[in-house]
Amino acid sequence: MWAHVVWLARTLWACRVSVASAFGGLALFYVALPAQNLFADVSLNANLPLAIGYWFLVFAALFFFWAFPVHYGARRTLEKDAWLINWRLRREIPAEQREALTTKLRYEHAGLIKYVPRVLGLIPFMAFAVGIGFALRTQWIGRGLPIGEKTLEQLVILLATDIFVALLFWIFVVRRGKMTANMGPLWESLFVWGSLVATFLIFVVAYADPVLAVAWVPRALMIPFLFGSLVLILSFIQRRANSWGVPLLALALGAALILTGLNKHFNDLRTVAAVPQNLSNRQIDFKSAVDRWKAANDCADKTDCPPALIIAIDGGASRAAFAAATFVGEILDRMPAAHGRGRLDPARRIFAISGVSGGALGAAVIRAALADAMQDPKGTPPCHTAHSTWFRADEAQGKQRNFTWRECLQALVTGDYLSPVFIGLGFRDNFSLAREVIRGPSVIDDRAVLLEQAFERHYDYVVTENPRWRDTGRTCGKDRDTGLCRRFGYLPLLYAATGDDKSWLPLLFLNATSVQTGRRIIAADVPSTYLDKTGKPFGLYSQAYDLFEVMSSSCAAPDVKKQACPNRNTQAGGPQAELDAPDILLSTAALTSARFPIISPAGAFDVMDQPKFGDRLVDGGYFENSGDSTALDVAQALMAHSIQPVLLTIANDPEKPIKDVVIPRRPAVTPYLELSTNDFAARVFGVLKAPFETLLHTRDGHGAEAKDLADRTLAVHCDPAADPSCPEGTTSNFFKLSVAAQPDLRYESSADPRDLRECKDVWTEESVDTGQLSLSWWLAAAVQAAIDVQRCDKTNRQTLVDLMQRLSPPDNGAP
Repeated sequence: MWAHVVWLARTLWACRVSVASAFGGLALFYVALPAQNLFADVSLNANLPLAIGYWFLVFAALFFFWAFPVHYGARRTLEKDAWLINWRLRREIPAEQREALTTKLRYEHAGLIKYVPRVLGLIPFMAFAVGIGFALRTQWIGRGLPIGEKTLEQLVILLATDIFVALLFWIFVVRRGKMTANMGPLWESLFVWGSLVATFLIFVVAYADPVLAVAWVPRALMIPFLFGSLVLILSFIQRRANSWGVPLLALALGAALILTGLNKHFNDLRTVAAVPQNLSNRQIDFKSAVDRWKAANDCADKTDCPPALIIAIDGGASRAAFAAATFVGEILDRMPAAHGRGRLDPARRIFAISGVSGGALGAAVIRAALADAMQDPKGTPPCHTAHSTWFRADEAQGKQRNFTWRECLQALVTGDYLSPVFIGLGFRDNFSLAREVIRGPSVIDDRAVLLEQAFERHYDYVVTENPRWRDTGRTCGKDRDTGLCRRFGYLPLLYAATGDDKSWLPLLFLNATSVQTGRRIIAADVPSTYLDKTGKPFGLYSQAYDLFEVMSSSCAAPDVKKQACPNRNTQAGGPQAELDAPDILLSTAALTSARFPIISPAGAFDVMDQPKFGDRLVDGGYFENSGDSTALDVAQALMAHSIQPVLLTIANDPEKPIKDVVIPRRPAVTPYLELSTNDFAARVFGVLKAPFETLLHTRDGHGAEAKDLADRTLAVHCDPAADPSCPEGTTSNFFKLSVAAQPDLRYESSADPRDLRECKDVWTEESVDTGQLSLSWWLAAAVQAAIDVQRCDKTNRQTLVDLMQRLSPPDNGAP
């Protein structure tokens, strides 16, 4: 028995390229919810022939460009004799003995030699079946929604198709000899070389022009090429390695690692040279921002300003961005009706948005859309075209429609950002020449830049009227300064362009984490230091860093060289030194907060005059995943300027109700969780799994503590009977909108008629279970619908009503 086990291991090792490809895909679909949800893609179903053609190509690619290379590579390897006998032994024994030993081993292990390639060829189909099966389980959440029913029907059809195509493949490999007997060796060679050339060309196209590859080979269609494109060529190298006794694959891997190591600047933060004369306008002074917000809310000369809304958005890739778009869009749609229509600036109550990870993308898109609308005389949402990836794209003829703010923001954040990451992760990032080698600017961008450009292209597509068919939108160029292509900051220049002294855009605070210190690094529209009411400099966040400051040239402290840093904003009395850091685009600023491995590498940057010094940025969720820490810093600064802040936090991780069985009863309700050591894998791999799992959950714990601190800090301590300005029924200026695992969609007879009208398309008597939602840079339509329905949840509806009432001016008049 042990001999059989050893020879099975030896056989699999001989076919290691095919094994790595097949089992790598199986592992992906087993553990990765985003990969499973690729089969829930119904974005093409509005055009049935196009949808059928797309999935036909997916399974054709699975057959010819993944399963067949896996099978053929393994079969050709086992047909050779080199793997049977160690290469040193082959050199030492005579040819007759070697041939006799080879014949004996082939006879003894004929079953392995025959069936291992066939089984390996079936594993890609098994990987698809596992992915579809898990998708059926997770997409069951949408069974109460129309789009969810369509998704489940598609998944059942895809599962049946996968089984059928797997049977065809098995018949093909079993009867291959008889089928090709009359074709001759030439035809078989042409078939093999055709597959080899096609898969290698896919690799070349994906490497050289990822935009083209993403446009024509998106999402599920990319998986077979991702795992199968190099199998044939690597199997050929592996066979040569077996024959020569030289570890060619190991040498190739080592060369790739060395190549990556030589590329010192490959993962640098993408920057743009700043215009020196504009630097003084890059970050608006905090007091100037407060004064402008007052003017926008018609209380510049008053002491009874309405509360200022600060929004904190949790991390969570596209799921976080979509939740932010849904809830903030709903607020923007309600704001004019609640507070008058004197001006077309529905965001004038929002003072700032603090975002983390995917929440930072949501914040950046919201600000970009508001800025585009502000430059439009009509002030309407800037969206014109619904991309097919939006779950409501098929509701309008030709995908043209009049968007509400909620619809527009949703459409702007539902792009396929995952396929470009696949391109970078699987094709480009380990084969990039260093700038020092090619002696010039690198023409190969890492997967982080590909992700940023995907943000830019999708935004451009949605805001463009009548885009061309298959148009993926444009990336940012030198002549573009709209949308996500705007340089981050420079609010004074935007205000000047409108010619309106009362125009307003919410400030952005996008939170990243420093690799070398573990502290926050914040890309912000304001400097890290502001003046309090007495004119004394005060740190906005004393233990965090400002991105522009840490990238700028160093400035000697007064007690070191007896000189002070040159001041800027002298007219406003700002204490900040002139910062000469390069500019970053809004898309880049969003990704500084969303660099979570393995999807995005850490972003490196240098100090301007000290190239040996700098830092690296990773996802802001490493510090805490809510954005509430920075939001609370801003809230406290507003209170120092006699402005009452209201903090709204937007969560996106489905929250399950906790059973009230805690003894003893305490504020932090103890959750009853399944013991992790009940899992066999947790016990076996605990030494590796426990630290990573703890780190992942600690960021959520930090976020929970930040929310609690904000709630306690913003508690309302007043008596409505004694103080007419005290908001009746309100105990805190902290509000939360969240995603419930089981949203309550019941409506009372006293429900707001607007709620009934807006939510009737998603209301269902059957409960909706949103217990597991994909965390990815692409969202299936059913996942989008499951998040969109959260605005109709009873608790969220009441929160929105309370929030609108709280943001009303003190005299309840129109601002």
